Amino acid sequence: MRSSLALPMAVAGLLVVGRAAAQEQPRTAFSWVRAGAADDCPSAGTLRARVRERLGYDPFAADAEVSLEATVAREGDLWTAQVYKRGAEGELLGERTLANQAPDCEALGEAVALALALAIDPEAAVRGAAEDSGVEEPVSDEEPAPTPAPEAPETEAHEAVPVPPPTHRTGERPRLAFGAAFAHELVPGIGYGFRLSVDGAITRLWRWTVGAELWPEREVTRDTSRVGVGLTQGSAGVCVGRTFARGALHGCGSLTLGALHVVVYDPVPRDPGDRVFLGLSASLRGSVRVVGPVHLGVWAAATVPLIDHDLFVEGNPSPIFSPAPVAPQLGVELLVAL
Repeated sequence: MRSSLALPMAVAGLLVVGRAAAQEQPRTAFSWVRAGAADDCPSAGTLRARVRERLGYDPFAADAEVSLEATVAREGDLWTAQVYKRGAEGELLGERTLANQAPDCEALGEAVALALALAIDPEAAVRGAAEDSGVEEPVSDEEPAPTPAPEAPETEAHEAVPVPPPTHRTGERPRLAFGAAFAHELVPGIGYGFRLSVDGAITRLWRWTVGAELWPEREVTRDTSRVGVGLTQGSAGVCVGRTFARGALHGCGSLTLGALHVVVYDPVPRDPGDRVFLGLSASLRGSVRVVGPVHLGVWAAATVPLIDHDLFVEGNPSPIFSPAPVAPQLGVELLVAL
């Protein structure tokens, strides 16, 4: 009877021990953010897999009290990663900065995986590093001395004083944009124009923008009357939207101020010269990264003139040109992060 109970009791004991050992394994949540110039760095899934391989178990759980947050950015050949460890209440428990110069992000990715493993479970990480080296430790009855943590390969690392994570991302740098567009009845008919603008971050969601536009003169003819109308204007406004790893999407509102350039070729003008142009403009801008800091963008806008200018010529009671109440525009642009 005793022998028949021995096996079930042994199995139950092993299950209890195994469950207790599993509960002792640290668990952590993990997030990984790559700035726009660091898209070639390993993904979050790749880093998780490397950490699992080093530790010998899966330490990641979305509902864990402790979390690891890591970011990576690139400036030229310099790769920089920052790893933050936070407690259950979001308090910063520690920070580690890793940086190296290399043509690619592979060395830094390995260093980040090692730093994550050390932050989660130092003993398992050191044990995994020793196994990867292929060196067998001699068997001894004496208590082994603590093994120092291995340094990241070809990577400079230092412990930093805990500070809040940086809020200014690479994608939030000021951008210079140059483009071309078409507009309907901003100048006579469908006119083409050129645009130069600069925008920069106010907060993570909001950006300021200033720009200048030139719409070359276009002629309009009615009966025996022939008039040329062009437009030069500047704008200032704000945008709201999001900047992503590979692009951005923003909605903008601007106040525009400029001058309508009026040239009457035939017949005699009733009131020649430039006229003040004042209007409100709303636009939607989207862009995708082409290479490095260069983005290709498209935008659509609508301008509402606040001052009506009906252009007359002598002998004709009806205006030869009136700006549209709402002038739609569509354009493309190249943007460069400064």
